[in-house]
Amino acid sequence: MSGIHVVTPTGKRPMRFMGSLVAEATSLPPDDVPAGKKAGPAFKRYFVLRVYTPATMPPKHLGVILFNSVYPNEPQQTFAELFDSRQEMFRWFREFDPCGPAIWKWVPWNENGAEKRVRQVQEVIAAWYRSAVAELSSACEPPEDLT
Repeated sequence: MSGIHVVTPTGKRPMRFMGSLVAEATSLPPDDVPAGKKAGPAFKRYFVLRVYTPATMPPKHLGVILFNSVYPNEPQQTFAELFDSRQEMFRWFREFDPCGPAIWKWVPWNENGAEKRVRQVQEVIAAWYRSAVAELSSACEPPEDLT
């Protein structure tokens, strides 16, 4: 989608630019997960990943990571960086820790097996995040020239 976009990284000044939204992917859980299992803490957090191409010369690439959670101690956060190349941008997406201390604040109410439970939830969230990065990367690849 081409036009004027505004991205406001958490704790930073808004970034307003003319350009295009190139691709978007989400780490929402897969549709084939049984409904009964969608009540757990991993299902209450997700990321939206976006790639923009601002209308700059030379061309730049803007990577955006939006974190969403239903938990009040985990507010929505936005991370955004401007890059000279898509390779740098995707390195940033891959190196981002979706369960890092800037985001992760969940502590199970039941201390019995809490460390194991937190680790399991983090592994699921990280796997879904990596899947979203892979989907985003595929969407940004130039089409194959069949001529």
